[in-house]
Amino acid sequence: MEEQDRPVVQEQEEDEKGEMKREAEKDEDTEETGQIPNVSSQSEAAVSMYACRRCRRVLFADEHIVPHSKVEKLASAVGPSPTKQRSCNMAFVEPLTWMGDVHEMTGKLLCPTERCKAKLGVWSWHGLPCNCGQWHCPAFQIQLRRVDNLPRSAEADSLEIQNIL
Repeated sequence: MEEQDRPVVQEQEEDEKGEMKREAEKDEDTEETGQIPNVSSQSEAAVSMYACRRCRRVLFADEHIVPHSKVEKLASAVGPSPTKQRSCNMAFVEPLTWMGDVHEMTGKLLCPTERCKAKLGVWSWHGLPCNCGQWHCPAFQIQLRRVDNLPRSAEADSLEIQNIL
């Protein structure tokens, strides 16, 4: 009976070692490629797209937005109290080709459609603050009130995405 008990213990040890081996294999994969394997594709990552409110031209997708977290502001004599802080009403995006020549230090982001040319936001290589308190440098800031959030359908045309890059 000691032999029957022993294999059970060995199986448990092997399972634990097997799990450790699997974790070690994952670490080796990341060391070889230098990247963590990505399960989801970029098309799955972009849940929605953003278009100019005036002419409806698609400008960017969720995958182009630079994520940031809200900074807790301390109460001060200047500015709104922490309870009255507004949520983010702007999006900071990566530089995209439709933005045109952004070699100047600061400038306006205009809709690329010739007939529209609506002001969408601003850029600054020095950086800009978000109204939540986070500082972005460099900053390509788009006012969310000037763009429409379009839910992305499964049949979204890949050419539309390629045109905004």
